[in-house]
This record gives sequence, C-alpha cells and structure tokens, in this order.
Amino acid sequence: MQGYLKIFVLKELVKKEKTGYDLMKSFEQFTGNKMPSPGTIYPLLNDLLKKKMVTFSVKDNRKIYRISENGERILKSLMAERKKTLEKIISVMSPIYDKKELARIKISLNVMSGGKKHFARDFDVLNEMRESIFDFVMSKEYRKKRAGFRKILHETSERIKKLN
Repeated sequence: MQGYLKIFVLKELVKKEKTGYDLMKSFEQFTGNKMPSPGTIYPLLNDLLKKKMVTFSVKDNRKIYRISENGERILKSLMAERKKTLEKIISVMSPIYDKKELARIKISLNVMSGGKKHFARDFDVLNEMRESIFDFVMSKEYRKKRAGFRKILHETSERIKKLN
C-alpha cells in the first residue's frame, strides 16, 4: 500500500497544499475505507521531505505540505511508468480474453491506478470479495462446500443484475 499511498499523496498535493490530517481524510474519502494511521502517513511525508519531493510551511502550529518541482517530476515519471505497465498487461491479455472481459480488466487496472474515482470507492469491497473467493477456493473446505459457494455467487450475481 505504501507505493499507492505515496502516489496518492503526491497527486493530492498537486491539487492543493494540505496537512497530514487532510491527506488522511482525503484518502479515506477516496477509498471509502478508514483513513491511514498517523503512523503510516507521517513517516511517508518525512520520507518525501528527505527525498525533496515535498516541502512544508508552518501555519497555526500545523505543517502544510506542498509538492515540490522534484515531486512533480517524479510523479509524472511514476504515472508514465504505471501507464506503460498497464498497457503491457493489457497487450499480453488481449489475445486471451474477449472484448467484454478485457474491458472489465481495463476498468480494474484503471481503478488501481487512481482513475474512475466513483468506482474506486467500492474497489476495497471488491478486492475483499476477490480475496475471500481465492482464499476459499484454495482451502480444504472448497470441495466439500462447493455447491453452497456456487449458490452464494449465483445469488449475489443475480442481486447485482437487479440493481441495473
């Protein structure tokens, strides 16, 4: 998560200077998940300061962080690198998947890279569901409880379809 959080912080600071607490709240709003702890955000900000990617000023006894020119340069580089990686992933997958499935993969990758903000709020739940499914399929109980598992997946799928 640290790499994702670093990019998130830099992208937020491009928009507007913020306090560490403001950054934690922004992350919470973006993900729909609980905000990162001070023990996560402040060491990250200190690391970004050491690497001269952010600067700060003090106002009302609070540090106000802003992205530096170096930070902007590095963020652009990271985003370009991430885009190339996503394009490579898509190009490798395109012969394997049909267009509909490929579109779904593109949405997932886009969300993971910070796009589709309205969908990103639900991505944590989708990721949790994916992990639960994989954990169950890899468990010893899978063979015994496969019928119940399939029933749950089918019912969930039908309920989601009814939302359309």
